[in-house]
This record gives sequence, C-alpha cells and structure tokens, in this order.
Amino acid sequence: VHSMSDVGRETRYAWIPEDDFVEIVGRAWNLYMRKVQECLQALFEAFDVSGDGFLQMGEFQLLLAAVDPTVNRSRAAEMFEGAGNYDAAAKSVSALSLEHGSTSK
Repeated sequence: VHSMSDVGRETRYAWIPEDDFVEIVGRAWNLYMRKVQECLQALFEAFDVSGDGFLQMGEFQLLLAAVDPTVNRSRAAEMFEGAGNYDAAAKSVSALSLEHGSTSK
C-alpha cells in the first residue's frame, strides 16, 4: 500500500474492530513511552553531575546546550523556572480534581 487510494487494490480488504485497534495501538504507545522515559532518565542522570537527583541551573544549561545549542540563557532560565512551576501546577490540578470528585485515567 503506497497511499490511501491504494488500500484494497493490492491487498484483500481486512477490517479490525475499533476495540482491537485501540488495544494494539495503546500497547505500542505504552512501549514507546517506556522507551522515551528510559532515554529521559539516562539523559537526566548523565547531566546530574552532582549526583543529588536534582538538576541545578548550570547542569540544566549544559543539558540544553547538548540537546539544542540554539537555546539561549534567557530561554533556558524560563524553562528552568517553568519546570519548578510545573510540579506545583500539577499538584494544584490534582487537588482540584479530587475536590470535584474527578479521577484521572
């Protein structure tokens, strides 16, 4: 199959139920996300020079320079501050969800 217009021409028609599709794609997505998590963990550990389990600003700037050398110091500082605020924001959203009886999947 080379394009959507080729579907059915070169192969027999085959159908997959929506539930099966979602399950298959979900498993593949979970595997992909595990690999991403492993890579991010390795990246974090490589740049946590102090070994304290936290990235200080200098370590964060080194990481960014290695990943994207075009990021300037000002943007790095914004990202660093934003990462600290992300944890607080996530906790606020979680608390708000609990207050309203919502559960996350």
